[in-house]
Amino acid sequence: MYPDDSNWSRELRQVFEALARRRRAVIATFLVVAAALATVFLFFMPDKAVCMMAVKKPSEIFVPMGEEGISASAAVPLLEGQTYRDMVSTFGFASQVTKAVAKQGLVMDVTKVHRSISAEFRDPDLLNLKGASQDPRNAVLLANAACETLSRNNREELRSQLKEQEGAISQLLAAAHEDVQKNLVALATYAQEHGLLNVNFDAGSSELEHNLQTIGSNQVNMAQQRAELEQDLRNLDVLKTPDGAAVNALNFPVQDPAITSLQTQIEQVRKDLWDAQKVYTADHPVVKNLTFELKSLGDELAKKVDGLKGQKTFHPSPEWKLAIASAAAETESRIVGERGEIAAWNDLISQQRQALGVVPEEAGEVNKLKVALTFAQDRYQQLAKQLDSTRVGLNSSQGTLSIIQLASGAEIPNWFLRSIVIVGLLLTMPVGVGLFVDYLGDSVRSPVGFARDLGEICLAAVPKSRALSPRRLRNDDGLVSLNEFRVMRSSLRLVWGQQAPRVIGIISGHAREGRSTVTLQLARALVEERRRAAILDADLRTVGMAPKLGVKPKSGLLQVLTGESTLEEALMPISDEVQLLPAKAHGELVPANSDLLFQGPRFRECLEQLKEQNDVVLVDMPPLLEFPDAAEMLQELEALVLVVNGENRIKATETARACLDLLRHVEAKRLGIVVNQVLA
Repeated sequence: MYPDDSNWSRELRQVFEALARRRRAVIATFLVVAAALATVFLFFMPDKAVCMMAVKKPSEIFVPMGEEGISASAAVPLLEGQTYRDMVSTFGFASQVTKAVAKQGLVMDVTKVHRSISAEFRDPDLLNLKGASQDPRNAVLLANAACETLSRNNREELRSQLKEQEGAISQLLAAAHEDVQKNLVALATYAQEHGLLNVNFDAGSSELEHNLQTIGSNQVNMAQQRAELEQDLRNLDVLKTPDGAAVNALNFPVQDPAITSLQTQIEQVRKDLWDAQKVYTADHPVVKNLTFELKSLGDELAKKVDGLKGQKTFHPSPEWKLAIASAAAETESRIVGERGEIAAWNDLISQQRQALGVVPEEAGEVNKLKVALTFAQDRYQQLAKQLDSTRVGLNSSQGTLSIIQLASGAEIPNWFLRSIVIVGLLLTMPVGVGLFVDYLGDSVRSPVGFARDLGEICLAAVPKSRALSPRRLRNDDGLVSLNEFRVMRSSLRLVWGQQAPRVIGIISGHAREGRSTVTLQLARALVEERRRAAILDADLRTVGMAPKLGVKPKSGLLQVLTGESTLEEALMPISDEVQLLPAKAHGELVPANSDLLFQGPRFRECLEQLKEQNDVVLVDMPPLLEFPDAAEMLQELEALVLVVNGENRIKATETARACLDLLRHVEAKRLGIVVNQVLA
């Protein structure tokens, strides 16, 4: 056995006790979960069909980029598998599938189709399209229609991109051809002008050739730096254009900040609109608001641009002037740096020429022309091959998506997994709800701790499950529930020691706290020790204990105190060892000043006679906090037992403190507290 085995078993027992206390909540939760699961599996678990597609590795296309007059290219990948999955989740795709299934005789709303189709991408190249419907045939139809629609869209998209690629490469190829011709003409012209047609420049030493190539490379770098300097000087002249000059504001190097801000807002709204269209229909308020906002920003931008077009002279705003001044300052700083770099390149080239000595400068120039020609020819050949490959792809394009297997039937549900989920929910939900409700419950959990906090002793804790109805009291069914009161009997013996009190008052703060039941059951527990007990029902304000026992007394304590009857006439035997003095005759009305009856000598004489005839007298007292009767008889009692209803911990604490404050003030002897209606 492990060291903490006892703690573990104690905690487990506490869990089961909490579930037993909240068994109604546990049972109700079990039934609700069972009904919910049955409803879900019967009405909200449609059949699913799967159509499988393969996603090929995306090809790359080339599009022209760069400034005017500069040929360049960049790779643009086609859509990936995750992108196709996102496309399936849009309302636009659902609308296309709706039209496709309508041609096959299945008429569905686009919103329902959008909920019924989904996509799952599995690396590296598998795309599963699923159709869901209560009818398995409709599920198959939806899955296959989604696959065919996505495949058709992919083919059309790929052909469109290949056509754009073909046009872009053709333009680049024409530019490369012109570049080759230009370099050929430049090389032939230079050779003819310098009489170098029959000169072999490759006969020199390798060191000479390397030095010439280095000087030529440095000259190219310096030429590029000069070109950048000249461009910056031109831009600086434009930036320093004075107000009122005849300048086209739209072509000004620095854009109006107001236009830049509008363009940024338009891009953000366009992105939000694209995301919203994936989730909502075109009639949704979110989509409508974003569309209206995009149109408003576009109109405002067009108005700004039209205003600049109408200006014949240049009149920038203060914000625009500030941006222009900042750009001019940056350009001036860049010009200073470029001039310094050009001077450095010039010095370096001069030093290299001096170190080289007297060499034919023509060799270096010819080599530069040859290198440029070779580069242009290689680029032309590469573009020609790529154009041929693109045209072949365009003629045989089948798209990057291919259907592997069409859906032929609904998937077989995974009943093993479903069974695990059902059993898990049916076990965990009721247990969790029961423990949670028990945690939130505000009843007294620890009667001993409750009494200790009040500075008293807990004589007994009566579980709520042992509550007795009047019928069970009449039939003596309570005898099977005396265990707590036997514990109370033993506790009382320990508390009073050798001087056992003969007259014990059973008191509570309010009515319906179980005072009468505790009194009756304690009397039954005491007589088991062969002690004679009498119960004095002193609660004149209510119907009393007699109706709970099913008797209709002809006289009671009220008649004894008023002299209408004697004690012997009023006493009623409950059992062989227990006598009851009822509160009053059946149907008798209580005078408003009944508390005065307990101030006279007759109440004291009544108690003395009962003490002579019995070993112990239990007085069922009226509520201490509701009527003055109990306060009047406190001095006549030898000891008190306070009964508290523990269903509501806060209310029980307040009631007990109020009663104890009063009892301590009059120095009444208190034996302890009985906590009634405890959840166990």
